[in-house]
Amino acid sequence: MLSNSFIHLFTGSSIDVILIVAKLEKININPVVKDEGESARLAGFGIPAPLLQRVFVHSDEYKKAVKIIGTLFLVRAPFFFIFCIIIIIENYSCYYH
Repeated sequence: MLSNSFIHLFTGSSIDVILIVAKLEKININPVVKDEGESARLAGFGIPAPLLQRVFVHSDEYKKAVKIIGTLFLVRAPFFFIFCIIIIIENYSCYYH
């Protein structure tokens, strides 16, 4: 598990994750990609969710990163923007309870 200084930003296909990581690295944000399927495969276990990866960013860079992925997916799928808002609410609500 990642430390509390990292916040979950996105879960999706490896193709979307590659795009997000490239855009974030362009603005000097170094995301952490967690691929449980690959970790399970390397350890010799079954793959729980193939091709799904999770992207985490440092809490200091979270707001900037959300803006970037919001603009990426707003063009492709308008409902993704709503998804980003839900993720933001879920992530911040855990700090205030």
